[in-house]
Amino acid sequence: MFPDLFMHRNALLIFTVAVLSRFIPALMVYGSADVLEWPIAVALYEQGQDPYMQNTVFNWPPFWLAVVRFLLHGGAIVKLPVHLVVKLLPIMSDGVIALVIYHILVKTGAGNRKAFIGSLFYALNPVSIVITSVHGNFISIPLAFLVLASYSFLCGDKPVHVVLSSLALGCGIMSKIWPAVALPFFLVRIVSWKNRGVFTLLAIMPVVFSLFPIYFINKDLVVDRFITYQSQAGWWGLTGIGQVWPSSFTTAFCNEYAKHGAKVLVIAIIALLFVSRRCDLARTLSVLLLVVVFLMNGFGPQYLVMLLPFAVISGDRWFLPYSMLVTVLFCFEYGLFKIPGCYGIPVTGPPYPDISYDAFLASARITNMLRLPVWLFIGVWAGKELVGFFKLESGLTARASSVRYN
Repeated sequence: MFPDLFMHRNALLIFTVAVLSRFIPALMVYGSADVLEWPIAVALYEQGQDPYMQNTVFNWPPFWLAVVRFLLHGGAIVKLPVHLVVKLLPIMSDGVIALVIYHILVKTGAGNRKAFIGSLFYALNPVSIVITSVHGNFISIPLAFLVLASYSFLCGDKPVHVVLSSLALGCGIMSKIWPAVALPFFLVRIVSWKNRGVFTLLAIMPVVFSLFPIYFINKDLVVDRFITYQSQAGWWGLTGIGQVWPSSFTTAFCNEYAKHGAKVLVIAIIALLFVSRRCDLARTLSVLLLVVVFLMNGFGPQYLVMLLPFAVISGDRWFLPYSMLVTVLFCFEYGLFKIPGCYGIPVTGPPYPDISYDAFLASARITNMLRLPVWLFIGVWAGKELVGFFKLESGLTARASSVRYN
């Protein structure tokens, strides 16, 4: 099923456009510390040191370290810049996402023309291009696997497709733990408990095999770096309100939410699971990611990319004003527009600007104020979708492919 993705002229064109639109800026700009951490981790490994113990930033499973090491050696042979080699994986992943969006739209009845236009909205989306090519983050890899899992689930018509879907989801979880939040939303659309068990087993198998070798060596490392890792609170949403409107009440609220926000998120996901059981999978995953990004404690600009693919697939036009709003935010985040006291994300390459940590923390209020419109937009967007879920009659909400595999 997956090899057939490239057997279509429009699909190949979409893939090519997505890759080329990212390749050029990726070559021109070094990228953030997310790019720098990879050659450092590879160098530490080749020196016989543990990159996880030496580099506190590196938090990707060992499998990807091996892949990037192979790419860096290959890039050295053909004399490609290190920063471009590191970005090749996320660039190709973005191409796959655009490609799969096209196929899902075609197979769910959108037609070739609408599917082509819809996939172009992702292929040429400035939010995705900036994160992959300028920032150099790898979030498109787990996102691509999640989209592939959805493609096999939505468009497949044979039992083997549940295997492909679960393995793709498992590879996404192996890359980063966050795609695991989507697992229950696949399971409720499978009728047989036996097949639910098989799906779950196959979905967790890649991450178990990836982390098993180091789990018994350093259990705490696996838990801290791969399972419970999250960005620092206080820079987004409900934990950033205290920076925007400082008071004893908002500060106390933010501190409490930083401690218990994960529990709130789990409750919200469980509630969404029951509300959306008979709704279209793509739309459900779109709302799920909206809720996750809105309620999460920490922040990374890469998380804003997560909302794009399934919004396009489900035909939600809110992704257009969302993309424009985030693009404006990124102009400030990456220093295109300068604001006194706001230190953007450095992407010019090492050595990075020498900014004291105290000065960086002092910019928290301005940074949170810049991010506030995007966060509020996501909240309204999620609320609009949730109201729609409640209004839909259960017998009319299920797409033919929503419940699978007896």
